[in-house]
Amino acid sequence: LAPDVYAFPLFTDALCAALAATVRHYERTPLPSSRPNTMNRYGLVLNNVGLESFFDRVQAEVVAPLAEALFAREAVTLDRHHSFVVHYECAPGKDQALDMHTDACDVTLNVNVLHAFDGGALSFCGRRGPAAHGGDRERKHLLDYHHRRGVALMHLGRHRHGANAITRGERMNVIMWNFSGTYRQTQHYVDTIVQRVTDDAEPDAVCLSYTHDRDYTRYKPRA
Repeated sequence: LAPDVYAFPLFTDALCAALAATVRHYERTPLPSSRPNTMNRYGLVLNNVGLESFFDRVQAEVVAPLAEALFAREAVTLDRHHSFVVHYECAPGKDQALDMHTDACDVTLNVNVLHAFDGGALSFCGRRGPAAHGGDRERKHLLDYHHRRGVALMHLGRHRHGANAITRGERMNVIMWNFSGTYRQTQHYVDTIVQRVTDDAEPDAVCLSYTHDRDYTRYKPRA
């Protein structure tokens, strides 16, 4: 689709329906749940509701071999994951979009399991990090991806992206944040992630983040 952004069919319609039903069922119970990450308010941590072993297999049999072929440096020996569902609804008080961001992982897998919505394209911009380490203009727009049920997206965690607002209905996506302890001990990780390189070039408006960009109001004043 774009440099370091790939899409491929992964889950069957039956599996998508089963995962969505599992999430809905759990949401109706009084059992405790936590936010899937610091940005999404609605969703469910799948590792906490009996599905960690299933996603262990997904990582071992699907994600790790593909990621190592596509991202040999970042995906060397993927050894843990944080798997969760994000839930967007076109309704007052619900999550409808997600600001531009990078993921707190090394490789991301993103699979749509409930496709009953309009809008909601995923916008990709550049990769975080210095050019010498595979980075590029982090705030330059690359593409808009429209989700299809059962189709997986795979990309580096440091690839800036954001979810545009849905305009009708609801969508649910399974996200796997995959981590490599081996990669995180390398100088490349330190230079790329820990010692962040600022993109000072003129940004594309769609790539601006009101949460993360200190110069947001310079280019796109808050309403």
